[in-house]
Amino acid sequence: MIVVEYSALKEAVNRIAFGLPNGIGKGSCIWEPLSTWDAVFDRDLKSNAKLMIYDELSAKFLVE
Repeated sequence: MIVVEYSALKEAVNRIAFGLPNGIGKGSCIWEPLSTWDAVFDRDLKSNAKLMIYDELSAKFLVE
């Protein structure tokens, strides 16, 4: 299962997805990375500090 089309609560969404039994949670995909609510890119397509949450999330939830 992959959670899609969300913007806020990134850590909570991933905690739920990766906490599902039997490893059925595979990850998440945000919706509207340019949204006015929680944009991770500006209008010039340059990333901002909000993008760094994904480094933190991958360190917490992805197993190599």
